[in-house]
Amino acid sequence: MYADASETSAGVSSHGPGIELQNEPPVLDKIHPIFENILSAKDYGVKKSDSIAYTLIAKKINRLPEEILYIDDNTGNIDAAKDAGLKAILYETNKDLFSELAGYIT
Repeated sequence: MYADASETSAGVSSHGPGIELQNEPPVLDKIHPIFENILSAKDYGVKKSDSIAYTLIAKKINRLPEEILYIDDNTGNIDAAKDAGLKAILYETNKDLFSELAGYIT
């Protein structure tokens, strides 16, 4: 995870109910105070690179896939999320992410 990603997560979650899809224990410690819910694809027996993971998560949080904005730094995960119908942004830097988020946040 990028060094400034925790800061980004805090900024993003302040705009609504934060839900994080995460598997890495070191990252979990940093994001627990930021997000209301932390879900893991492993809990569903799937990988983040599998589109069914995002379909299952959408059902779990009672949202349509097209209502979810997914952010990740892995293109395989981004492709899987898009295949499931989610809006998705590839994370590279905070600056780029915030610029792209401006189109989604009103």
